[in-house]
Amino acid sequence: MPAAGLDNNANGAWGDTLGNKVLVWRSSVCVTATGALVYGYGSGLGAQSLAELMLRAGCVRAMELDINPSWTTFNFYAPTVPGDPASVKGRKLLPDSEKSGDRYLSNDTRDFVAVYALPL
Repeated sequence: MPAAGLDNNANGAWGDTLGNKVLVWRSSVCVTATGALVYGYGSGLGAQSLAELMLRAGCVRAMELDINPSWTTFNFYAPTVPGDPASVKGRKLLPDSEKSGDRYLSNDTRDFVAVYALPL
């Protein structure tokens, strides 16, 4: 069940949208009951409809990420030379994302969430 209050964006609780629109591009990441990682995004979404989308994807725990078309992105980072952190390069999950895959490899004024894979 989605969290209470998703339909209330008082004081920008769920983000400041372009033109104060309610339905905008939004993105989210979640974990399913089997441990799968799911990235969800789309246009014309409010916080409530994004939560419902993630539930339909099988999510048991989710969080909203960025909103508005210029910010919604999901990147992968890996070294091009094993063991060399200076060789890390970024790659966009979605090629049409407006920001570079290397976006967070230098200073940025925006927030950043990282998900790390642990060796089995």
